Amino acid sequence: MIDFNSSQNSGLDLGIADGNIAMLQWNQEESQQNHCSEDFFNQLLKMLVSLQKRTDLKGLIFTSSKDDCFFCDYSWDEIRAKNNNPGYEINLLNTASACLNLLETMPFPTVVAVNGPCVGSGFEFILAFDYRIGCDNRFTSFSLPGINMGIPPVLGTASRLPRICGIDNALEIVASGFTYSASSMMSKNILDEMINSDFLVTNATNLVKKLFISQAWKTRRIAKASSSPISQEQRELVRAKFLSKLFVQNESGKKSVINFFVNSCYQSAVDSQASNVDAFVVAWKSNYVRNSFSLEETRSEIVHSKQIGEAVIPNYLNNVGVIGSGAIGPSLALLMAKRGVPSLLVDVAPFNLGLGTTAIMKQLHSKLRMAALSIEELLQVLGRLSTSTVLESIKDRKVILEAIIENEDAKVELLHQLDSMVSEGAIICSNTASIPLKKLAAQLKDPTNFAGLHFCPPLIHPNMVEIIRTDLTSDECVATLVGLCLKLHKVPIVVNDSPGFLTNRLLLVLLRETQEVVVEGMNPYSVDEATVRFGFPKGIFEFSDLTGIDNLVYLNTIIDKNLGGRFPPPTINKWLLDKVRLGQKNKLGYYKYSDNDEKSEDPLLIEMLKPLQRASLSLPDEEVMDRLLIVLFVEANRILGEKVVPSPDIVDLALNLTLGFPKEWGGIFKWADIQGWDKIIFLINKYAYLGERVSPCAYLTNKLSEKSPYYF
Repeated sequence: MIDFNSSQNSGLDLGIADGNIAMLQWNQEESQQNHCSEDFFNQLLKMLVSLQKRTDLKGLIFTSSKDDCFFCDYSWDEIRAKNNNPGYEINLLNTASACLNLLETMPFPTVVAVNGPCVGSGFEFILAFDYRIGCDNRFTSFSLPGINMGIPPVLGTASRLPRICGIDNALEIVASGFTYSASSMMSKNILDEMINSDFLVTNATNLVKKLFISQAWKTRRIAKASSSPISQEQRELVRAKFLSKLFVQNESGKKSVINFFVNSCYQSAVDSQASNVDAFVVAWKSNYVRNSFSLEETRSEIVHSKQIGEAVIPNYLNNVGVIGSGAIGPSLALLMAKRGVPSLLVDVAPFNLGLGTTAIMKQLHSKLRMAALSIEELLQVLGRLSTSTVLESIKDRKVILEAIIENEDAKVELLHQLDSMVSEGAIICSNTASIPLKKLAAQLKDPTNFAGLHFCPPLIHPNMVEIIRTDLTSDECVATLVGLCLKLHKVPIVVNDSPGFLTNRLLLVLLRETQEVVVEGMNPYSVDEATVRFGFPKGIFEFSDLTGIDNLVYLNTIIDKNLGGRFPPPTINKWLLDKVRLGQKNKLGYYKYSDNDEKSEDPLLIEMLKPLQRASLSLPDEEVMDRLLIVLFVEANRILGEKVVPSPDIVDLALNLTLGFPKEWGGIFKWADIQGWDKIIFLINKYAYLGERVSPCAYLTNKLSEKSPYYF
């Protein structure tokens, strides 16, 4: 029988099970996840000190009371809230380190039973236990993602992990930032057992009893605390191996984590913790980390808005239809079915519908083959998915999404038909990427229930959706579509109708300026290298190939027409289209592609471009990026001035989610604040010869006179 004493603030429960085994269970009731915090470690330290003094105990088991979460890293909300509290981070880490060190000196065996995601400091935490067992389900996973933000694992992991699984495995886990399954952790000797979740605590209890009798835990503890088995030569070989990897974003931060780990792995856990706490604090204060959490704060405000839930029209999220079985429609219908939304896919052409259903089944079989989907889950998805070649079958759906060809006349004709058949109050939305919504809304008797729902292409983070409202779109319509996006696990960005909306307008501005630099004489591959070194995950010309040259020319033509001729399609893209170099889709664009889509530079393209170039030009990275970003910055200010979105943070989040704008810089407006107004004015004057592309609008002119920051 277990008698628990609860610490309400931290969610820690301490009980003594039959056989005199201490049981620590953790459940932060106010949160969906268990995040370590100052209170958690303070309470844990008190409990461990108390348990260490007892002479009747035979062991300690630690687990989570949550079914799908074990330990999900620091409470970043708490760290942000206490950002101006001197010494907070050091006190937190010192207390955490004291807890881990104390676990390794308990006078009995310790076992941790992992039953869900074990992330960051949670992963560091389990290394201090003598034995580790995990659930054999797909929810149980392990990761040290701190490298992505340049945050080193400072709780003794550099000492413990190599002694548990070897230096190569240890640095692979740290340097990759990957998420590993329980079976992977077994193969790396980090987990000792994999157990069915129903028997996790029972097996942990039996293991403690065996260990107490055999005393095997003492041998293991001595080995883990021994002097470093890793020679200087080994450390340098491993360092060279991992530093030679290509890091895309936050290169300096990631390399500093690797150097920190290799330099610390020969120390004892206690020495490693004591000497490297400052490394965490320095990383936390970096632009990359601060901007990362600024972006996350914006995303969180959107996703967790309480006003949204109150305004969603009841039952509308359980009755969705998708029209068009081309490149996008089947994926949208499948996404909805996977997220629990019953969806109907309609295409009046049987052949197109057949292609769409085949694509759906291929996706499902692929998930099944990779064990990302069970047979039961597959059947549930298929049960929520239906198809039809009869347009009238859509009439009873409450939310209807047209995803047909990007052609204004075709969309106008479809909306005419839908207007006469759908039920009263039904929401109709269009997945158009470029056609002005007011033209489409004019086809409907009730334009208050019409909006754009633009699923941004999966260039980097395929999890953002633009909800485009016209002057007549109702708040209830917008809120319901926001609710649908959240149910689909997408980040909804609400924008007002304007040419190119938000993301395509900014994307095309950036793509066009890179081509102007090439026309002036730069090698396109050098431009891509500059953007990647700046921190973009891919070069701008590689983005062009992924999007499709034909798609870009078409979008650019429509958007430029509606912008008054300010951004005509660049010469190079039209030339590539004439040469049928469409990008990755036909294996030739700015790059050439192998059958498995691996890209390589094309010397032939460089020769073919020479007649289009005015000269031969070579610019340093900084100058290339200054030009691209000042043009993007000026256009982003026009977008704010036109009230396409209400604030700079929305623009910055959208750039990060679609293009992977480097978190180190935070977005175009964060970049501007970092540069300062003197540098911005200098760049506007330097590139004044580019004409209207860098000519400040009224909104930017006002900002220039005030010299006020975009973020406070």
